[in-house]
Amino acid sequence: MSNPIQINATKILIVLFENNPDENLQFTGENIQELTGLKPNEINNAIDFLDNNGLIVRLNYKGTRPYNFGEVYLNGEGNYQYHELKSVENKENTPNNQSCMEIFISHSHKDVEIAKALIELLR
Repeated sequence: MSNPIQINATKILIVLFENNPDENLQFTGENIQELTGLKPNEINNAIDFLDNNGLIVRLNYKGTRPYNFGEVYLNGEGNYQYHELKSVENKENTPNNQSCMEIFISHSHKDVEIAKALIELLR
């Protein structure tokens, strides 16, 4: 993923989930900036992306400049997406993350020992 808006949106999605253990907090632009270090325009673009993809609940208030929203929090789809991201991350960071390939070895009964040795070699 090389799109900076998607990268920032992912960062915010993770922050919203990991800093909300009871799932009852709403985050302002200032909260998000403090937790991510992103600039207001980066936060606004990422929040728009998350909102357009149905991953957050967005509450808009007047007087929230430089942010174009009042408060946000993850909805069920956002929580699901967080777990999907972590699942992929865990698979990528697992040392035994080896691709699995199914191989069929055709052999004669008289070549059983050779087939077994080949299977062990491939494993």
